This record gives sequence, C-alpha cells and structure tokens, in this order.
Amino acid sequence: MESTVKKQRDLYIDAAKGLCIIGIIFIHTVFYSGSDYVPGIIRNLSLFLDVPAFFFLTGCTLSIHKSLNPIKQMTKLIIIFASIYLFFMLLFGPYSLDIIYPLFLQTGTINLLPVIGGSYWFVPVYVVSLIYADMIIKYLNKNISSLLLIIIPVYYLVLWVNNITMDNKMLGCKIQMVLFYLWLILLGYKLYNKPQNKIYRISFVIASIIGLLFLKMNHIDLFLQNYKFPVMQLPYILASLLSIGLILILKREIKENFLTGIGQKAIFFYASQGISSSIIYLLKDIPLNIYLKLPLCFITNCILAYIIGIGLYKLFGKFGNLLLKEEQKFF
Repeated sequence: MESTVKKQRDLYIDAAKGLCIIGIIFIHTVFYSGSDYVPGIIRNLSLFLDVPAFFFLTGCTLSIHKSLNPIKQMTKLIIIFASIYLFFMLLFGPYSLDIIYPLFLQTGTINLLPVIGGSYWFVPVYVVSLIYADMIIKYLNKNISSLLLIIIPVYYLVLWVNNITMDNKMLGCKIQMVLFYLWLILLGYKLYNKPQNKIYRISFVIASIIGLLFLKMNHIDLFLQNYKFPVMQLPYILASLLSIGLILILKREIKENFLTGIGQKAIFFYASQGISSSIIYLLKDIPLNIYLKLPLCFITNCILAYIIGIGLYKLFGKFGNLLLKEEQKFF
C-alpha cells in the first residue's frame, strides 16, 4: 500500500506544501514573538506565501487523484487536530468542557501555547470549502465550476468597490472567507493538470502585481493583515495570487527531498508550528538587533517545528489511522 501511494503522489505538490509550511513558520515568527521588533514591511511581505497556497494545492491534488475521498481526508484532519488539542489541553489547561470544541470545528484555548489557537481557524474553513468544492466537482455540470471561477472574483471586486463586507455564514464560516478558499480549490483543480504555456502563467503573476500597484497608487494601505481577517478582501487576495502564479510557473518533475517529506506530513507540521511558534516567545526579549534576532528565532522555530512535527506524526498519525477503516496518505 505504501509503495502504491508513493507512486501516485505528485512530488512537486508535496514540495510546494513543504515550502508553504516554512512560509507559515516565518509568518508566525514575525507576527507573534516578533510583533515588538519586526518592522511592518517584513510582516507584510511574509503574507505573500500563506495559507491560500494550501487550498490551491488541495485543488491540484484533486485534479490528479480522481478517486480521492475528501470526506475521509476531512475526517482524518478533524481527528488528528482534535487529538493534538486534547493532548496539550490536558497537559497545560485550561480544564473545561471547551476541550471537545475542536471535534466540532471550533477553536479551543491552550494558555501556554497561544499560536495553536491562532492557527486553528484553518481547519473549519478548509472543511467547509472542501465540502462545497467536492459537491461542485462531483455532482454539478463542469461548466458551473468554470463559471464560478469568473463570478467569485467579480463578487470580491464589487464588494471592494462598494466598500461592503458580508457577515453571513456557510456552515459556521463567513461566506466572504469561504468563497475565496473555495475558488482557490476550484482554480487548482482546473489549472494544475492542464497544458499551459509559460506566457499564460507569467501573465497570472503580472496581473496580480498590476492590481497591487493600482491599489497602492490610489493610496490604499496595503498592510495585508488588515485585509486577511476577519474577512478576505481584495489586497490580500491579489497578494495570494502571486504565490499561486509562481507555483504554476515553477511546476516541474522533482525527486524526493526535505521539502517533499514535510509536505507529505503537512498537517502534522502545521500543528507543530503552532507549538514551536509559542515556544520561541522565550527568545523575543533577547538583547540582539533584528538582523541577528529574527534569523535566530526563525531558524529555532523551524528546527523545533520539524522535531515536534515528526513526534506528532509518529504519535497521532497512527492513532488517527486506527480510527479509520482504511488508510489514504494524502496529507
């Protein structure tokens, strides 16, 4: 089974996921422990490689593995994250009925590991977006998914021009957030496995850059975190498209490497960076200038995340598989 799964894997997607994990480690280094000393421009640039790339890569995976069961993968995701939460809540508290929240796609609180809570928003949004993507891909006419690729960007453009935000929800998650991530999954599904020339891919990146420059010239504050939460807005969306364009441009055959290893266990390393990013709070008051402190904190964070991620995989990966009828290793 193991060798068959490995043959089915797209190692380029695995490597891209691994790179995204490192990008998220950097984001949480500069936004949490680094919030007092890292300048805004570095925090801003860090968001160009963020969670949206994961959703795009999910769509890419769906385009290759037609038999992949998203419901089963969502089940595994929920079980693994809830198990990790349960373990650390029992270790560090607080002890309350909140301990079951992650089983129902709501974040819990771990006092000594605050970045875990700050990372959990990904799980419910991923689940809801993937449910809708799976329904659209499997049960609706393929022209509808193509039409949505046009309608959803227009929707965000209209919201931006009219300065409107939508607070309505889809299965508990805000529509304005879910639609963007649903769009990314459909985009990956439509684009990744198609023969595209390099001019098309480069045009994708250039269009994003032009959009950001247009906003800047119109005196829009482009500190991207302001447009990431609580809802997705145009500047953050355009910035996210840059990383997606680069994923398409750089697509090629690669061999197993360090990044593919991380990408193949992405969910465990995503959880582990929440733990390691909390631990490096201990380094934020070291009396060093930013040129020494930031690399020290980032490298330490990466090393800790890797060690913890391997530990989580060995412990909770087996536990998650025990609760499933059969195993599919696409995380």
